[in-house]
Amino acid sequence: MHYFESIVKIELQKDVKFIECNEFLSTNLFKAMLNDEYLKEIHGKNGFKPYVFSLPYPPNQKTKIYEKNKSYEFTIRSIDERFLKALVMELQLHNGLDFKVQNFKFFKVQQRYIDSLHNISPAVLTLSTQIAKNCHWTLREGDIMMVKERIISNLAKKYKRFFDENLKEHDDIITYFEILNQTPYPLKYKNKTLLSNKFRIAFNSDKTSQKLAFTCMALGMLEKNSLGFGFCVAKTVKALQGLVR
Repeated sequence: MHYFESIVKIELQKDVKFIECNEFLSTNLFKAMLNDEYLKEIHGKNGFKPYVFSLPYPPNQKTKIYEKNKSYEFTIRSIDERFLKALVMELQLHNGLDFKVQNFKFFKVQQRYIDSLHNISPAVLTLSTQIAKNCHWTLREGDIMMVKERIISNLAKKYKRFFDENLKEHDDIITYFEILNQTPYPLKYKNKTLLSNKFRIAFNSDKTSQKLAFTCMALGMLEKNSLGFGFCVAKTVKALQGLVR
């Protein structure tokens, strides 16, 4: 079990507000995909996409703006090597994007033991209520158990979709759960505001839990990962024999 990762260094051609950066990056990635038939086919499919990406780094914490003519790095992960190599190639070749690719690095990441992880780009959890069909979970709702269940269910579905194996879920897959924000992060996409959150999660050491933890790293936490939501980093990772599929 493994995923592929590319760290891409870019120079922005325009100022971008932090609140609009998910839409900015995803729009430019989609634009690049249209030049390659394989990428175009994946972009057009419904359901889970085989990739997730981070927001650019480093952000300006004071202005909340990514500045024109400055360089930033962002990371794209995918379980599909062909997809990721083709996407990075198109990003380099495309002249009509809002950034220029300066250079990139490419890695293959094997499954390793994950003690805990947290999402450095906010994660979105969509709810259907009596008031609205597509509202977003915030701390005000307070149902923490539901959030944990949705995270596990989402990861199990992604694992089934991309690794073609059903995993038997159990109650103690997540052994620690922390909400890192008191108020939700508002982020713009297509003239809508998506409310999102950051979580810190520790996973059990059994094989099922570790496979789901690695899936979270490879494909992102919760929903809208192809828009840059739910990108995760592991806090403590160490080698563990017998886990690589």
